[in-house]
Amino acid sequence: MLARSALLIVLSTTPAFVASSCYSRNGTLITDIAYQPCSSSGESACCGTNHDGAGHSNVANDVCESNGLCQNYEAFDGTNEGVKLWWRQGCTDPTWSSPNCLANVCATAEYEDDNAPVYSCGNGNWACGSKSYCSTSSRLFTLAATVGKEVVTSTSASSASSGVIASSQTTPAIVSATPSGPAQRSSTSLTTATFAAATSTAPASQPLLSTAAKAGIGAGIAVLLLLLSIILFLLHKIKKNKKAQEAYAKAELPGQSAPMSEKPQMTVYAREASHDAVEMPAREVGAHEMTGGKERIELETRKGANEIGLQRERAELAAHPSVNVRGNHT
Repeated sequence: MLARSALLIVLSTTPAFVASSCYSRNGTLITDIAYQPCSSSGESACCGTNHDGAGHSNVANDVCESNGLCQNYEAFDGTNEGVKLWWRQGCTDPTWSSPNCLANVCATAEYEDDNAPVYSCGNGNWACGSKSYCSTSSRLFTLAATVGKEVVTSTSASSASSGVIASSQTTPAIVSATPSGPAQRSSTSLTTATFAAATSTAPASQPLLSTAAKAGIGAGIAVLLLLLSIILFLLHKIKKNKKAQEAYAKAELPGQSAPMSEKPQMTVYAREASHDAVEMPAREVGAHEMTGGKERIELETRKGANEIGLQRERAELAAHPSVNVRGNHT
């Protein structure tokens, strides 16, 4: 029972051990424990990230770059402090067919079983073996920002279409970083065909707009249509109000009917009175004459106690003349 358990433990740990191993460009196992995989998931490049654990004195640990290179510093000689160096080292794939392995970088015999020095020449260009090769365009190449996403391309002056790019989901097309070196991968025929096609035709067309750009354009068009609708609505409203004002102004002119909102005035018709004199018919009754008394009536006023200097006066009531019915004096 114990033996079976031990066997299961060994079998379960064996794949992890194999996956953590690093191999040189020619497929030989790297036994120096200073070189460790840069990623624990899947195939990845290997760098000297464990120089301390390997007991290497005066050697800084490498830094795994996203482009698959290993970055360190040049040995300090009193004047070159902080000068960076890059190396193409090992890979966890013994066949180096994984796109995460830089199989086409420094793919020459001298670097088959050793680390290859890589120099940055500026503008995204790299040179293999020596800094002096940066001035030789045929030795320059470029690297993808993230290893495995795009294949390394050569910038050889002898070819105008050195920027051949292949997807990481397909078999990587290999372009040698040093044109004089032999091809090292089994996909050479595919590489040659792809490279030749690229020299005669334009590169494969890429989508002109990303999904985010299309979404932004769609949102912009929607906003533009909304603004246009609002403007048209306001113009229609202004035109309608203008017509209403014109109709109201016409209604106030003489001879036009009053607006519906005004209360109509009541017309009062007066009955005209006749201006012709109307003579009342005379009756046969004779005219009556009022006779007034012909006597004079004298009234005596007494002198009151409170009246001063008043004399006895005679009040005389005169007889009024007689008046006939028609108002004529008699």
